[in-house]
Amino acid sequence: MSEERLDRIEQQVGGLTEQVGGLTEQVGGLTERVGGLTERVGGLTEKVDALADRVAGMDRRLVLFDRGFTQKLALTNEKMDAGFNRLDAGFSRLESLLMSVVETQTHINGDLSDKVSNHEERITNLEKKA
Repeated sequence: MSEERLDRIEQQVGGLTEQVGGLTEQVGGLTERVGGLTERVGGLTEKVDALADRVAGMDRRLVLFDRGFTQKLALTNEKMDAGFNRLDAGFSRLESLLMSVVETQTHINGDLSDKVSNHEERITNLEKKA
């Protein structure tokens, strides 16, 4: 081979070597970016895991709150029912007492009517005798 041809081949190999070097640098830069992204994804994964733990904790607290609320609501309903039952019993007693008063007053009024008419008859009889 001629010297010229060897020089051209050498230049071509040199150019290819430079291109490979440039590609190697680009691959190195991409590798660094991927490494940075991997770190960021790892950080995001940790944050997502921490968030999942917090959500699970809130779920547990909500379950406990729901149980407590349900129990307190049931207790409140029981107390309200008992209170309304006492009110009903009190109103029944009051109604019974009022009916007793009405009946007593009716008898008193009847007795007074009888006495008033008896009184008038006695006065009339006394006036006739006199």
